[in-house]
Amino acid sequence: PCAILGNNPREMTREDMEDIKEKFVKATERSIEAGFDLIEVHFAHGYLLHSFLSPHSNKRNDEYNGSLENRMRYPLEVLREIVKVAEGRVPVIIRISADEYLEDGLKFSEVKTVCHEAIKAGAEGISLTAGSYDAVEYTIQPMFIKQGFLVPFSEELKEELSVPVIVAGRLNSAELINDIIENNKADMVAIGRGL
Repeated sequence: PCAILGNNPREMTREDMEDIKEKFVKATERSIEAGFDLIEVHFAHGYLLHSFLSPHSNKRNDEYNGSLENRMRYPLEVLREIVKVAEGRVPVIIRISADEYLEDGLKFSEVKTVCHEAIKAGAEGISLTAGSYDAVEYTIQPMFIKQGFLVPFSEELKEELSVPVIVAGRLNSAELINDIIENNKADMVAIGRGL
């Protein structure tokens, strides 16, 4: 159960997984039809696809759990289906938690592998965030989290990846944002609450 929501989850059946995959495809079709310029697939914050990736939340006993290869199987299946629909029409990127900040959570070493595999599956950019509902202070950062705390992750990823890297997280200073872009620490910044 989620520490914040206190829900009572159950393991998804294969039928559930196919149904949800189809819903992702339909959402992609509607988004393109509505005129959106980009599709961002959410691999972050403890939501569904992230819950498969994370050893903290993935407690399955089948080929979708265990090794990282198994844990990323379903998220990548979904991503491939989305890319099929969007290809040639709009770019598809993933948003992923660089670190889940949980002892048994998804770590950056694995996230780098997920990013490489997502690019092979057709992702055209990586948007970095952090945390999950069980480490929400890294998802919705209060003042005690250092400004630009994800920039070291984006710098490292930029060295490895062939697609643009976007960084978020406590980017609430023009000087900091300028430094990130001017010094090639990320290709773009994502700002919401900072505005």
